[in-house]
Amino acid sequence: MRINPTPFHLDPRLQRRVVKGNVGDQHTEEPVGVEAGIVRKIDDLGRIVIPAETRRLFNIREGDQLLISIEGTGITIRKMESTCAFCGRTEDVMPFKGRGICNECRSQLH
Repeated sequence: MRINPTPFHLDPRLQRRVVKGNVGDQHTEEPVGVEAGIVRKIDDLGRIVIPAETRRLFNIREGDQLLISIEGTGITIRKMESTCAFCGRTEDVMPFKGRGICNECRSQLH
């Protein structure tokens, strides 16, 4: 991802420096430097702890699924959002037999 940086600002939620820029036609806010992250050690089982403040900010709860992916020379962790297996919607999705289904598609099943 290439960012055209402009001056940074302090994100009041995390107290971090953020660069504003444009990627294609999308507006982005990307963390800059070490100030943007929190350093954590990996334990002997390969686990890391996500700080409580970060979990609250991204509404991550016990049992939530996180997607761990490799991007360039880094690792990205993202919260998996439930999606409807029929239409792909992410709003009002409930679990149904191991898959997600939104209210609209569920109402069409009756």
